[in-house]
Parts: sequence; C-alpha cells; structure tokens
Amino acid sequence: MTCARLVEGADLPLAWIGIQQGTHMRVRAVSGTARGYVDGLELDMAEGSPTAQGPVGQAVHHANTIVIADLQRDGSFILWQQRAAHYGLRSLVAVPFTTEAGDPGVLAAYAQQADYFSAPLIQLMEELAGDVALGVNQFDHLQAITRLSQQDPLTGLPNRAYFMRALKQAIGRTDRADRLTGIGILDLDYFKQINDSLGHHIGDMVITHLATELNQAVRQGDTVARLGGDEFGILLEGIADAEELDHIASRLLAAVRKPICIEGIEAALKTDASLGLTLYPFDGGTPADLLRHADAALYAVKGSGRHRWQLFHRDMASLAKQEYLIHQRMPAALLENRLIFYFQPQINLQTGEIIGIEALIRWQDPVSGMWMPKAFMPVVEADTGLSRSLGCYCLNAAAMAITRWLSDGLAFGRLSVNICARHLQHSGFLEDLSSVLLRYPVVAEHLSIELTETQALADLDKSARMLSEVRALGVHVDLDDFGSGYASLQYVRELPLDTIKLDLQFVQNLEHDTEALSVGYAALSLAEMHGAEVIAEGVETERIARLWQRLGGRVIQGYLGAKPMPESELIAWLSAYAPDRRFATTPHWRSTPEVLTLLQALPFHSQYIARLRGAMTESPLSSDTLNGLVKTWRAPCPITEWLSSTDAIPYDTVALKQAHDHLHESIGSIINALSSDPSSHGDVEGLEKAWDHFREALDRVIEQIDRRLYAQGAQADS
Repeated sequence: MTCARLVEGADLPLAWIGIQQGTHMRVRAVSGTARGYVDGLELDMAEGSPTAQGPVGQAVHHANTIVIADLQRDGSFILWQQRAAHYGLRSLVAVPFTTEAGDPGVLAAYAQQADYFSAPLIQLMEELAGDVALGVNQFDHLQAITRLSQQDPLTGLPNRAYFMRALKQAIGRTDRADRLTGIGILDLDYFKQINDSLGHHIGDMVITHLATELNQAVRQGDTVARLGGDEFGILLEGIADAEELDHIASRLLAAVRKPICIEGIEAALKTDASLGLTLYPFDGGTPADLLRHADAALYAVKGSGRHRWQLFHRDMASLAKQEYLIHQRMPAALLENRLIFYFQPQINLQTGEIIGIEALIRWQDPVSGMWMPKAFMPVVEADTGLSRSLGCYCLNAAAMAITRWLSDGLAFGRLSVNICARHLQHSGFLEDLSSVLLRYPVVAEHLSIELTETQALADLDKSARMLSEVRALGVHVDLDDFGSGYASLQYVRELPLDTIKLDLQFVQNLEHDTEALSVGYAALSLAEMHGAEVIAEGVETERIARLWQRLGGRVIQGYLGAKPMPESELIAWLSAYAPDRRFATTPHWRSTPEVLTLLQALPFHSQYIARLRGAMTESPLSSDTLNGLVKTWRAPCPITEWLSSTDAIPYDTVALKQAHDHLHESIGSIINALSSDPSSHGDVEGLEKAWDHFREALDRVIEQIDRRLYAQGAQADS
C-alpha cells in the first residue's frame, strides 16, 4: 500500500521496499510502471561488496537518507545506470528504516526527471518509512485477513476478483505513464486428460506446482492469478516493448513445459499451455473487455494448434463472437437437422462415368442464413465434442442418402463424407462407424470417409491402425486437400489410403506454376506406388482437365463436371446423366518422358512472365528483383533444348520455334529496358502478343503429340 500511495501521489514510475535478511537486501513490495527494474533484484549488503557502495547500501549503512539528483551522472550508481536508462529512471531517494524485529530496510523511490525530489517530498518519504517499519510487522496478519476474499484456496494465488481489481488499478497507472500493460490468459493444453487418467487429486497437485512455476517466471511485481480450473490470469505492468512481452511470454510457456515429478507416479508428467495476450493502451476498453480480448487471442491459439502465445488483434473479437455462437447453436442445429449436404460428382475423364460423389456440409442457420464450411468447421475441428457430434451426424446422413439412392437404382459409385481428425482419433470412432453400418448393412461398399489434411493427425501409428480397421469394414479412406496441410508425403507413406485428393490451389495453377505441376505429378507417382487413385479438385476448364489427363490423372471433381447441388437436384442430374466422352482421345503422357518437357513449358514461361509483370509495376524496382529476372532469362530454357533434340523430330515445330524465339526476344527487350531505366516498361503490348502466339503454337504441338500417342495406344490395344 505504501509503494502504491507513493507512486500515485507523487506521479512516480517506481517505488519499492526492501528488507535485509542476513547480508542480502530483498525486495518485499513494489509498485509502478517501471517495476521490471527490480525484477530479480537482490543486493549484497556485506561490507566491501560493490552493491553495498550504491545508494541503498549507503543509506542503510549510514542510517541516512540518500538523494541522487541525476542517476546517469552519479559515479556511485554506475552498476545500475544502463538498466535505469532502459526504464527511463533519472533520479532517486533511498530512505532507511529498521523494523521492530531489528531488520534493516529501505524505502526507495525513482523519478523520470533529474532533480525531481524536493525537500517536502523527501520529508514525506521519511515519514512514510516510519509507517513502513510498523506495516512490515503487521503484514502477515493482514495477509491472513484478506486470504479468503482475495486468494485461491488451492494455490494461494490471487483469485479472479483480486485480478480484476488489480487490472483496473493498473489501467489507471498506465494512463499516467508512457508504458504498456500486458493482460493475458494462460490455459493448460489437454489438462482434462490428466484429471481423467490420474484423478483430480493429481490434477490439483499439478495445478499447485504450476502456480509456483508461473509465479517464478514473471518479473517482481507482476501478477499471476488463478481464474478457475486450469486457467491463469497474467498481469504485466510496465512493459517496454513487444520484445519484452515476447520474452516474458516465452518464459511462462517454458515454465509450464518443465517435467513434473510427483511421488507415486513413475514417469514425469509433461504439460503444455496456450497463452493469449493483449496490450493496453494499444487495445482499449474496460477491464472486462481486455480480459475478453485476451481470451479471444487464447482461442485463436487453440484453434491453430496450441502450444504457443498470440497477441490480440481486432479481428479476433468478431471471431470470438462467432465461435461462441457456433458452440451455442450447433447442438440444436444437429437435433433440428439444420446441417445439410450439397453433393458434387467425381468423374472419370477417360470413360465419362461417375465414380463417386462428395458430400459437402452446409449449415442453414435460421438467424444468419446459409453458412459455408469455412465459417464453422475450424471451430468444430478444434473441439473434440463438436467434432464427434458432427461426425456421427454426417455418417448417419450419408448412410441414409446411400440407402435411398440404391433403392432408386441410381449409379453413383461411392459417397464420401468428411471426418475431423479429432473424431477419427477419438476412442469411440470405430464404435460410431460400426453402429451406422449395423443399421444400414448395404452402405459400407458405397461409403468413403475423407480426412482433411489441414488438421494434423497427432499419432500417425494409431491413425494408421484405425484406418486399417475402417477399410476392413469395407469403407474406403480418402485424404483430402493433399499438398495444403501438415505432412503430405508422410501421410501417403504411412496411412492406408484408397484416394488422394489434390488440393484445388494446385489444380487451378497447373498451367501457371511449376511447383503446382510438380506437386500434381508427385501425387500421381505416390498414388501409383501405393495403389491409390488421385482426384483433381476444383477443375473448372477443359484445358486443366486435359493437362491433368496428360499428367496421368483419371478423375476430376469441379464445376467442369457439375457444381455442388442439393439432393433433389442431384437425383435429377444423375437420372439424366450421359457419360461425357470428349476426353476419351486425350492420352496419358506419363510413360513418354521425352515429351513431358512440353507440359512444363507453359507454367515455366507463365511464372516468369508473371514475375516480369510484377517488376514493371514495382516502384522503385529493386536490384534483387532485376538481378533475379536477368539470371533466369539467361539460364537454359527447357523448350530450347527440347526443340533442338531428336524428340522433336516427329512433330511440326516450326511455328513453335518461331513463337518461342519471338517471346524470348520480347522478354529480352524489356529486361534491357529495365536495366537501362528501371522506370521504363519497354514494349509491354509486344510481350503480350508474343505470349499469346507462343501459347497457341505450343497448343498445336501438344495436339500433335496427343494424336500420335492416342494412335499408338489404339494400335497396341488392337
């Protein structure tokens, strides 16, 4: 109370009280925005010690008040000058006192201006020091009186009520100082597993142990409170900058990650945590608002993988509100069948036949209308209970749809339904699936489950065993969004899969990005080795469909085949569908590597021209950008090498060679113009015309190769 009164009354950044025990002076109380200055401070008061020669040591040894008008110019303060400068401290007063028990103590106060302390203010501090001597001896009694109202009975930490009062006071002090206050909520990850597997008494021991660790991880004067359960509040006054906040946050998480040894348990327990933080006054509002914003940052961490910390930004407030709505409304939506499927067919390009249909979830909310999956699935995927509830709902809905279609005599292959990783890894997943198959016995051979690759599978070995049992039931397993998630190659190698679905971001860039083309080719190669099928998602144009087929792909899903549609439209579509044979004459090129270079030509040049267009709009043009363009332009071009090889002899490539040469000349003229004058764009119109001619000439040669390979294939079949 004395330090707080002094800080508030004299508008000071720091005041602290120290009590000497043995030969060491330790901080007993502190207040102010610069409280980080005394974080870990412990002064050796033994005679001859360097720290004993400072102002605190001199005040205690000589029993006199010490005043330093300018800390940066006083030789006795040299040991602490750099630290004081970091916190903006320029002058101090140190007033000694002695407790009733005979222990030396000091009341120290600091100001941000030189020559700040006037004679009346120094006199007031000396009077306060006398009060401190009495107050120190009464501290234990005061603490016992306030324990029930302000402390958590399990850990001894401040409780939520105390934390909110302290936060309100901290906001007031921050408003008067040029410093920041950090407000955080730290939540233990998967703590429920400890309670469920080892019992609540062990859980309480873990909470108590971590309370001590967290208290030791923060600075002197910071507040760690237990808000309830496995959730802790963090209050950090006097934060200098983002770097200091990151340092403290990292210390807090490191404290939680230390192995915990508990008597009677053979192996040390491992814990981890997520931490959401906000900074006042960058983020404003009432104490309740600030705590809610820290909670929103915490939810963001949990939704993106946990085990780290996140600073609040304004978008999180609306996201947190939406998460709350999803948690509140989803159970009722499932009971009222407000989650519906839209269906999109999957088509074999060679035969035109429908080989499967994907069930795409939608939420018909009576208040906010139709919700697409990206609006609610991230929240569902982060919650085990919601994941399982929605997964069971989808399995049942898919089984009923399959049963209806079979009774109507519709040909649809398999119906695939998405299952969250959390549901798959739940101990009850096989039971959930088996109960559906028992109710609908004919469903298994027409059902596929899709695993989204945007959420990591925590235990691949366990998942592989689970999926093997799923396949043993006759159900297929598909990996969705290949290439976009955590461990594409590892998943394909280690999981038993029937289908790999190439993410649409790669499919739609097959003509424009060499990496996309490589990922597509790699997916097909991996699938071939593991006996799986690959489906290209998001196919919207005939060009992409034919390119996919040339790479070796057989199946597509996307608007080129059919848009997602409700069940009534799907049934009408299936009833009227006739196989589309327009791609039957497009051959696979995979077995003819001598012409595969041509498939790389379009994305190779398209990617370079996109970089060139970007350079022409860059102001000012950086030397790194220009040098990179020049280096690529001067490198060997794969088309140049192919056109001069014997592989090109069977084809009429005269027009392609001319168009290719002209394209390179147009690129060269722009490169030279940019090198001479970075603000000059050269003949942009000429480049665009050269690019169009090159694409047309390349298409004609590709068509020649198609006809030749198709004829060879037809001759071999006969």
